[in-house]
Amino acid sequence: MESGFVKVIVQRCPLPPWLRRLGFYGFMFFLLKGMAWLTLPALLVMMGR
Repeated sequence: MESGFVKVIVQRCPLPPWLRRLGFYGFMFFLLKGMAWLTLPALLVMMGR
């Protein structure tokens, strides 16, 4: 009789570590850039320019 456990195979990301790091930094750059594009005009409006 077979037990109720299911074998799970976990695969790691096939990309090299430096490429994953580059992707993370690229994501963070565009995230912060987008936040700046949203924040800067709001600050200028609030300051009355």
